[in-house]
Amino acid sequence: MSLGEPTPDSAPFFSDESEAEGSEEQGGAQRQQEESASGVSKVRALLTVFILCYINLLNYMDRFTVAGVLPDIEHYFGIDDGKSGLLQTGEKMKRAVKWLL
Repeated sequence: MSLGEPTPDSAPFFSDESEAEGSEEQGGAQRQQEESASGVSKVRALLTVFILCYINLLNYMDRFTVAGVLPDIEHYFGIDDGKSGLLQTGEKMKRAVKWLL
């Protein structure tokens, strides 16, 4: 039994005939577009990364919504720094509990 022959308990390493030995002879001028091991195209992978980064950016900005408008909230409701600190603590606790679920 030679190394190139598959055994009954194993599958060949090559996915198609073009990857087998001797494919170099078929010509280097005709190059096929390569795919990654996962089978996802490069454009789709980059688009997925961009969408995930954008969602992360929105999540990051949402965390500081209360902190950004806190002086306006204090003025509108007439609360002091202690109560506004409690408001921020409540917001952070809500996010912590939501993260655990």
